[in-house]
Amino acid sequence: MRYVIRDHSSPLAREMLIEDQHGERVFRVHGPIVRLRDELRIDDLQGVEQAYIKEPLPSDRRTYEIYRDGHQRARVTVVATDYVLDGFDVAVADGEPLQARGGMFGSSVTIARRGATAAQVHWQRRQAIEVDTSAGQDDLLLLATVIAMSLMTETWSRTTAHKH
Repeated sequence: MRYVIRDHSSPLAREMLIEDQHGERVFRVHGPIVRLRDELRIDDLQGVEQAYIKEPLPSDRRTYEIYRDGHQRARVTVVATDYVLDGFDVAVADGEPLQARGGMFGSSVTIARRGATAAQVHWQRRQAIEVDTSAGQDDLLLLATVIAMSLMTETWSRTTAHKH
């Protein structure tokens, strides 16, 4: 299934909309602008929370947690060598881990499980992220993972730019 995550944030609100392959909105992602840590909720069209993404405290901004139904479902962690972002590892609570590798600041990333592609991610000028999930995958978990990866990639680019 193909999804597009579009950033609609403003100085007063953090918001992303997730559309399906037909351009229909399927989820709303939102969170506070002023915060101690990153926290985003993914709601369905009726406003019911489907997933929650948060940065744990204390945080080094290298890990995010994904919750569903009040339980931690996954933990997304940065994989880096010195100042180079190599990708992300995703520990899934009740399943096989995922690995995201590719051009973290470039055009595409592959999310794989045991060598099989779970999703292809295409960055489009940071205003939109295209996510193509493979059949039989947990699409919501993959979308939440991509959002967490996006947040950490932004933080990584800001913090490493100051170190050079």
